[in-house]
Amino acid sequence: MKSPDARHSEGQSEPKEEESIREPLVCASHDLPRCTIGRMSADMLQCLKELEQIKEAATALQCRIRDFGDMLSKF
Repeated sequence: MKSPDARHSEGQSEPKEEESIREPLVCASHDLPRCTIGRMSADMLQCLKELEQIKEAATALQCRIRDFGDMLSKF
């Protein structure tokens, strides 16, 4: 008897094991010790990269807002 939360039904092949990669998580703005790298799923690594891009975009937007405020204060 299978548990109700079984991930696949009879007749189907086993679910594909999640793709794992080994890639150093080196970032100019963060110091991550190599011992914390380990194995990271491709999805997790992609999320980390996207979060870094969001952070960069937010920082750029913050600078533009500050520049706009400076420009308005000159009027």
